[in-house]
Amino acid sequence: MTRQAAPGASLVVLAAGVAAALVASPLAAQEGRRLQPEARVDVIAGRSTALHAGVGLSTPLGTYVRLGAVAAGGVVTGGSPSISGSSARASARGDLLARFLLDPFLQSRWAPYAGGGGSARYDEGGRARGYMVAFIGVEGPPMGGLLPALEVGLGGGTRVGVTVRRAPGARR
Repeated sequence: MTRQAAPGASLVVLAAGVAAALVASPLAAQEGRRLQPEARVDVIAGRSTALHAGVGLSTPLGTYVRLGAVAAGGVVTGGSPSISGSSARASARGDLLARFLLDPFLQSRWAPYAGGGGSARYDEGGRARGYMVAFIGVEGPPMGGLLPALEVGLGGGTRVGVTVRRAPGARR
């Protein structure tokens, strides 16, 4: 589902979500939970194709739910031509996403999860756009204190992402 938004509206929604995550963080810290950093690479294919590398932080909202914010940037090809005539243009996005974990206690080697949220994306030569995001993913076994994951979803096109998150002890 694609919805054009004013650049300011998308950024306000994203900022409100990040503020909610920051408010939830002290509550999680009181319960002995910490922020979970991540690094990721995503391909988003639709009218244009974007390749983004990003970083993010997640915080637990409970046993099974994680709220995270991601900032990513890279290049986009296709879609409307850029002003310079080059086929590759700069692209950036911010996501606010919630994940529902089916195995938060590392009981299985591989653990599926599902989630959704919102994304604000800006491609050089265009306007900022807001998107709803839905995805499914699977986290692999911890390796050297890290949890690798693979995600597939929709939001501004078909999304495929590879993520590496810090493994928070005996939890996901």
